[in-house]
Amino acid sequence: MTTFNIDGADKRDGKRELYSRMIAFYRDQLQKFYQLGIGNKTEFRVTVTDTLINVTKKRLNHFIGMRRRLIRRLD
Repeated sequence: MTTFNIDGADKRDGKRELYSRMIAFYRDQLQKFYQLGIGNKTEFRVTVTDTLINVTKKRLNHFIGMRRRLIRRLD
């Protein structure tokens, strides 16, 4: 199990890493949804819809914003 120092850079680095991983996950999901196309199913039998794509974009943008705000605080 990874532990982070509550103070200073370790905590910020941990958050930045978490946000980066979430961004990569949502980008991969979007790429998969676009490749499958609207109306087709994922490996988990979820139907790709406009709503699914829009919600995924919203979550992606949320984590991009969180990472940007974190980086701005470091400057």
